[in-house]
Amino acid sequence: METVRTLALNFKSAEGKNKAVRLNNPQDQVSADQAKTAMDAIRDTDIFKDDAGDLYATSVNAEMIVKTTEEVYKAEA
Repeated sequence: METVRTLALNFKSAEGKNKAVRLNNPQDQVSADQAKTAMDAIRDTDIFKDDAGDLYATSVNAEMIVKTTEEVYKAEA
């Protein structure tokens, strides 16, 4: 069985579109303050823009996604 963790930092762009930054293999415990600090840093860098404006204009939420994969069958080689 394999477990993969991903931290999803979700934003709204200046156009109101959903945007996300996904970080693979984050530490086991990520606090709300740590997530907020990371999201504020991404939002405040002011380097993620396109013609329509800021891609990460507004912080929405952070989610820890935990995916577990269990092999059910494997053919013999």
